[in-house]
Amino acid sequence: MGHPFGFRPAFSLGIEFFMAFECPNKMEYLDELITVHCGVLEMQSAQSFHFKLIRQLIASLFKHFEKLGHKQDLDEIIELIYLCVDDAKVSDQFTFACLWVSTAQFSRHPFVSAVYQKAMSLMQRAHWFPC
Repeated sequence: MGHPFGFRPAFSLGIEFFMAFECPNKMEYLDELITVHCGVLEMQSAQSFHFKLIRQLIASLFKHFEKLGHKQDLDEIIELIYLCVDDAKVSDQFTFACLWVSTAQFSRHPFVSAVYQKAMSLMQRAHWFPC
């Protein structure tokens, strides 16, 4: 097992790649950011940091999709939301549920109805809609 904060340099490097991408708009920096953050996501020492990391990764994948239009980016976003939606604070669950459903619908994901049902159950559990 590595140092409990061993993920921080890699996460910081990912942020540097994002800033480098934003200036000249070079896709290779965004690709590196996504690769680095996926690697950090697999580090045991970064477990307490997963939610923040996943949010950053989702934003990066949306940016990647915006530039290149790869459907696999949307599929990865749907998977990442699935990984964290139950663990999100109640106040964030609605945002994630809406993002999840709209991304699944836009990408014509084969499990869009299951995603919709899960999102509705999250909202009902949080009492946003009457049961």
